[in-house]
Amino acid sequence: MIKIRVAIYCRKSVFVEGSVSIETQINLCKDYINKKYSNSTFEIFEDEGFSGGNTNRPAFKRMMQLADYKQFDIIAAYKVDRISRN
Repeated sequence: MIKIRVAIYCRKSVFVEGSVSIETQINLCKDYINKKYSNSTFEIFEDEGFSGGNTNRPAFKRMMQLADYKQFDIIAAYKVDRISRN
């Protein structure tokens, strides 16, 4: 069976009561992927304290560099606005 390589990207700009934590974002992505593909491996990329207004974030830049080298089959995020606002 082929392993599906998944990058999970999570971002949270500031702590806000009731907002979705990084841990929750990771778990929701893993649950979704595991329902679709039973044989997945995950690499987690977290940027906490960074705005979605630009993509100049350390984990995001590292993930995109690895994606350029075809290190993942899928990139998952809890919501598109975790990647960028625009």
